[in-house]
Amino acid sequence: MPKNNQHHNIRTLKIDAPNSGLTLPKGLGTRHWAAAAITNVTNALAVVVSQSTGTVRLFQKGEVILRIAPMQHARAMKWQDAETEPGPGRLDKTS
Repeated sequence: MPKNNQHHNIRTLKIDAPNSGLTLPKGLGTRHWAAAAITNVTNALAVVVSQSTGTVRLFQKGEVILRIAPMQHARAMKWQDAETEPGPGRLDKTS
């Protein structure tokens, strides 16, 4: 419940974004087509991560403008929290 019993109005926005006239590479799924269609009719950018390959695509104006593919034989990156920030001029040498 919102603080102080305040009520918030939730608006629903419907975007009519047909996929006609779009051309995408074969094998891209529904999320990719939706991202392309929405960016074709708005000023939005869309980021889509492929579930099957992990490839990241950035869409603008209905087209793929950036594609980042995982490196072959690359190990998955692991996040590590640093206990302290390195001081000015110091490099973090954790390997």
